[in-house]
Amino acid sequence: MGPQPRSPVLASRSRLFPRSGRRTARGVIVALVVVAILAIGGGAAACKLEFDCGIGPPGPTDASRLERARKQAGALAASLPHGFREQVVAGGFTYPTDFSFLPDGDVLVSVKNGVVYRVTPGRPGRHIVLDLRSRIDTFDFRGLVTVAVSPTFSRDHRIYALYVPKPVHAPQTATTVARFSSFVIGADGRASHERILVGSVTVPTCSRIPVTADCLSSDLDHNGAQVAFAKDGTIFLSTGDGGGYDNRLEPSAVAAQDPDALSGKVLHIDRNGRGLPGNPWWNGDPRANRSKVWAVGLRNPFRLTLDPRTSVPIVGDVGRRAFEEIDAAPRGANLGWPCWEGHIHNPVYAPTRMCAALYDEPSGSLTWPLVVLPHAVSATIVGGAFAPAGYPAPYGGAYFFGDWAKGWIRFVHIAPGDARVLGPSRIFATGIPGPVAIHVGPDGHLYYMSLNAGELCRLDLVQ
Repeated sequence: MGPQPRSPVLASRSRLFPRSGRRTARGVIVALVVVAILAIGGGAAACKLEFDCGIGPPGPTDASRLERARKQAGALAASLPHGFREQVVAGGFTYPTDFSFLPDGDVLVSVKNGVVYRVTPGRPGRHIVLDLRSRIDTFDFRGLVTVAVSPTFSRDHRIYALYVPKPVHAPQTATTVARFSSFVIGADGRASHERILVGSVTVPTCSRIPVTADCLSSDLDHNGAQVAFAKDGTIFLSTGDGGGYDNRLEPSAVAAQDPDALSGKVLHIDRNGRGLPGNPWWNGDPRANRSKVWAVGLRNPFRLTLDPRTSVPIVGDVGRRAFEEIDAAPRGANLGWPCWEGHIHNPVYAPTRMCAALYDEPSGSLTWPLVVLPHAVSATIVGGAFAPAGYPAPYGGAYFFGDWAKGWIRFVHIAPGDARVLGPSRIFATGIPGPVAIHVGPDGHLYYMSLNAGELCRLDLVQ
């Protein structure tokens, strides 16, 4: 893989616009992340947003705990390799979840509570493009999960979002569904004209209706998700299995193995939400669920990108109690969940007939993970992006990915064909406050969104 990375140095962290405070109380919860993980017993399935995960309402001591969290996060600085510098280009967000670039260089930032903001990197101010707050469910990891700008935005002014609407006539903690929609930004800069592309069914749970229904499960909080556009403009979408109660059998997790269900998958659809004839389970009906499915067997594929060499989806799949995964998802892939986690059997589902049958199949029937990291190293993996052009060895051509709970960015080289990696993954940056999205911008720089700090950051190559 070439020479070893240079010894990391404390990053130069600068800001391109004025703002008050190093980290805001609204977005900074580093200490609370650790508290919540320890309180519930660890593992990526643990709830890490203590104030928003059903643990309990804020109490009288929460203000002091937030102040301690803010001070702790304010003392952090990213440790980057020599020759790289971090720039904060936008901030002040509360629980930001994703970002996507517009053709003019502005950025759309999605926030958990259902708002999409438009910001200009390096300049103060922002304005609301989309506001779903009146109908969004923010319990646990629900909310507005991802936003994406159409590759033909200059013509169609479309954006895409996956979100979880509030349950019908029930508290936010009840089972519900997710929805993937497109919107059109009008001349006034506001998005409207929602068109539901996937998940049009509004029911208390997908588990009580036919598996062939147009339903995205959100029984708890495994919603995924990420949008990636193929060169032909078609859409790849990662969807979670909709579960989260990992100590018991869940119908939504079982459905991850069923190509007639939409959850726990990589979908491949056109801009109108229809399946494509080249998909592996195409049955001739573009409206059928199985005609939309590209790969099965995912738990919570929180972020997806396409390998620029092959257009194969590369997915970060958040694990249960043992491992986090980076997976390649070629056409027709079975990634193994819920029968497998990493390279081991999932003990909850191992006794089922479904998993027993899968275990008996030849190993070649599964697509094994490219990267498997134990929870001592990784707790909430975040799929990332391939290195921008011009990165020096050993980073050139590498795939970069992060971990929200552990606060790092790593890199690994994926062999041509996406079937294996060329050596283990290695640390690129530490001290990253809760990365939840990593993308390459149109300017050729690597960007990441910090949920904990509420900031959009750019990593500059300055050597």
